[in-house]
Amino acid sequence: MSKAKTVERNIVKVNNRYYVKCSIAGKLVNFGSYETLEEARKVRDEAEKSRPSRSELMKEKNAERLKNLKEELIGKKYGMLTILDVYTEYVGKQLFYRLSCKCDCGNMTNPFMQAVVGKSAENVSCGCYQGKSGTKVLDTYLYKGTRVSNLQRKSKSRSGVKGVSKTKAGTYTAKITFQGKERYLGTYKTLEAAKEARREAEKKYFYPIIEEFNEQAKYKIEIKNSDSGKKKKKAKRKKKEIKIGDQYNERTVIDKGSKAGYSLCRCSCGTVKEVNDINLKYNKSKSCGHLRGPKKSKQ
Repeated sequence: MSKAKTVERNIVKVNNRYYVKCSIAGKLVNFGSYETLEEARKVRDEAEKSRPSRSELMKEKNAERLKNLKEELIGKKYGMLTILDVYTEYVGKQLFYRLSCKCDCGNMTNPFMQAVVGKSAENVSCGCYQGKSGTKVLDTYLYKGTRVSNLQRKSKSRSGVKGVSKTKAGTYTAKITFQGKERYLGTYKTLEAAKEARREAEKKYFYPIIEEFNEQAKYKIEIKNSDSGKKKKKAKRKKKEIKIGDQYNERTVIDKGSKAGYSLCRCSCGTVKEVNDINLKYNKSKSCGHLRGPKKSKQ
C-alpha cells in the first residue's frame, strides 16, 4: 500500500484513488473514495457548502452551554441572591453570561455570572447586606463597575506622575482613565502644569466615587495624589577611601600604588608589595602569603 499524498484541500490520494475528508464540528468525516480527481472535487465542494460556518458552530455551542447553565443554576441561592434566569450579553465582541437574581430584601439585580458563582465570586447581595453594626458594609473593592483600589496605584510613568508622559517635543501630556474610558486632559509645557491638570481630573472623577465607597466599605481607601507614589531616590553610599596608615589584617598602607586602584603595603613580615584596593577592602588577601607557610615541593 502506497503512502497517502495530499493532492488538494481535503483530498488525499492513496493507491490511485482519491479520498475526500472534511472536518465538520471538530470531527474528521470521510466522504468516500473516487477514481478521478474531478469526482472527488465535486463531492468536496458539496460537503464544504453544507458544512456549517464557524460562527454558526459557536452559536450552537453557546446555546447549548446556556441551556445547561439554566438547568444547573435556576432556583439556586448564593448568599442572599436567588437565581431566576440566565442570559447572554455581548460587551463589544466578547460574550458574557448574566444572571437575573432576586435579593432577600426584595430588590432585583442583574450581576455577571462570575461575580456570583465560582471561585472569584464577590457579590452576596444586591448591595443591601447589613453588617453587625446595622450599617451598609461592602466586603469588596469592586464598586459600581470600578475596582476602587486600582485608582490609587503607584505611578509607573517615567515622569514620576501617574497619567503624565513626556513627548518627543519636550512637552508633557496628561491623561486619565476612568471606567474603561481614557480622557485627554491636554498638553503642557511644564511637568508642574500637567501634574496640576491630572490632580484636578482625579478630584473630579476619582475622589467622589472613593468617598462614596468609603461610607459603605469595610476596608477604606486612602485618597492620595497622583505623584504621592513617586519613589524617593536613595542616597548614594560614600565609597570607603584607603588612607596611608590604615591597617588591613597583616598589611599596613604606606603609600599610593603606581597604578590606579592599587596601594603600596608593608606586611607584618616586612615584605613591601602593591595590593589591589578591592582585596584590602573586602579582606580577600590577608597577608603577602607568609601565613600559609612555605610551599611544599612536588616530589
